[in-house]
Amino acid sequence: MLDRLSFRIGSLFFILLIAVLSFFYLLLYSNLVNDRVGEVFESVLDRGNAHSAVLGDYFNPTTLEHVALMEESANYSVVITDREQQIIEQSNQVSQKMREVISREVSNKQNGSTVFDDWANSTFIATVSPIVHNDKLLGYVYMFADTNYIQGLVQNLQKQFLVIGGISLLITLVIVLLLSRLITLPVRQMKDATTQLREGKEHVPLQVYRRDELGELAKAISGLSTDLTRLKKERNDFLSSISHELRTPLTYVKGYAEIAQRSTISETERAAYLDIIRQEVEALTRMIQQLFDLAKLDSNQFEISRREVLLCDVIKQVVDRVTPAFEANGHKLQINCPGGIEVFIDPDRFNQVMWNVLDNARKYLSDQGTVKVEVIENVEEVCINVQDNGIGIEKEALKHLFTRFYRVEKSRSRKTGGTGLGLAIVKEIIDAHQGTISIESELGEGTFVSIKLPKY
Repeated sequence: MLDRLSFRIGSLFFILLIAVLSFFYLLLYSNLVNDRVGEVFESVLDRGNAHSAVLGDYFNPTTLEHVALMEESANYSVVITDREQQIIEQSNQVSQKMREVISREVSNKQNGSTVFDDWANSTFIATVSPIVHNDKLLGYVYMFADTNYIQGLVQNLQKQFLVIGGISLLITLVIVLLLSRLITLPVRQMKDATTQLREGKEHVPLQVYRRDELGELAKAISGLSTDLTRLKKERNDFLSSISHELRTPLTYVKGYAEIAQRSTISETERAAYLDIIRQEVEALTRMIQQLFDLAKLDSNQFEISRREVLLCDVIKQVVDRVTPAFEANGHKLQINCPGGIEVFIDPDRFNQVMWNVLDNARKYLSDQGTVKVEVIENVEEVCINVQDNGIGIEKEALKHLFTRFYRVEKSRSRKTGGTGLGLAIVKEIIDAHQGTISIESELGEGTFVSIKLPKY
C-alpha cells in the first residue's frame, strides 16, 4: 500500500493542498479577527468621543453625573478626569490597573485614541477622548470595555474556522484520492498490459487517445505488443524454416552415407553419392555462416573494414565463382563494368552482397535465361544494376524481400530453397556502406536489382 504510486502522489498532493489551505485559512482568520476587534475598538472610541463632545459643551457636575449614569447599565466603564488626569467622575469602580492606564501621558491632545489594546491578556481595553471647549482642554473621557466580548467573538470565529477547516480537509482528502486514482489508472493499466505481455498474451489493448506523456507511453507499449507478436511469428517461422533446412540435408547426408558404405555398389556410384554428401555439407556450411552473420548484426559486431578498391575486380571475383553454376544449367551471365572505377567499400562484405544477388538471380531463371550486370559511374555514386529475365516476383512479396526469414519460395525446394536470410544480410551490409538497394520485378518478365554506393 505505502509503495503504490497512487498513495505517493495522493500524499504529496494532500500535503501540498493542506499547506496552501492552511496558509490562506490563517491569513483569512487573522484578517477577520483584526477586523472584528478593530470594530470593537472603534465602537468604544466613538462612544468616548460622543461623551467628550457633550462634555465639551456642558462641562458641569450635572452632565458629568449623567454620563456616568449612562454607562453604569452598559458593558462599558467611563472615567472622567480633569486636564491633570485626576478622576472627577466614574461609572464603576476603578481598579489599580485602570489607574495605571489613566496616569499615562496622553500623546494625542486633540483627538481620541486607544491607550490600552492588550485584549488577549487583560480584562479590559481602554480609549481616551479629550474634552475640549473653544480649543481649551478641560479634561479627558476614558472608556473601558470588558474583553470577554472580544474573546468570545474570537472563540466563535475559531470554532467556525475549525468546522470549515474539517469539512475542507475531508473534501480535499476525497478529491485527492479520486485524482490520484484517476492519474494513476493509466499507469496501472499499462502495468497490467506489460504483465500480460510477459505472460505471453498477444495484442494487449490499451487506450492511446491521450496526447500527454502517458499517451505516448501507451502507444509505445502497444507498439511493443505489436512488435513482440511479429517477432514471435518470425521466430516460429524461423525455427520452422531452420528445422526443415537442417533436417533435409542431414537426411540426405545420413541416407547417402549409408548407401556409400555398401560393398555392393560400384566406385562410380559411390563417388556420385559422396558428391551429393559434399553438396549438402556445403549448403549446411552456408546456412550456419548466415546465422553467424545475423547474430553479429544483432549484437553490432558486424565489422566493416572499408578501403579504396577497384569495383570491377571485386565483381569479377564473384562472377568467376558463380559462372560454373550458370553454365551448368545453360544460363548466361553478362557483365559490363568499365575499368578504373574506385569505391570505398569492404571488398569481402561486398563480395558477399554480389554473390547473394547473383545466386538468387540464377535460382529463378527460366530455361536459357540470362543475367546482365552493368556498372554505371556518376559524379557522387556508383550504380550496380543486375537484370534477369527470370520468372519474376509477385508485387505483394517485393515489400518483404529484405525482411529476415521471409521466403518467396514457400515450398523450400532443393533448387530454390533457402533460409530467407541472404537478402536481409545484404541490406544490412549496403546500409553499413551508406548505400541503397532496391528491387523491381514483374511476373514472367524478370527482376531488376539496383545497388547504389557513394564513391567517397
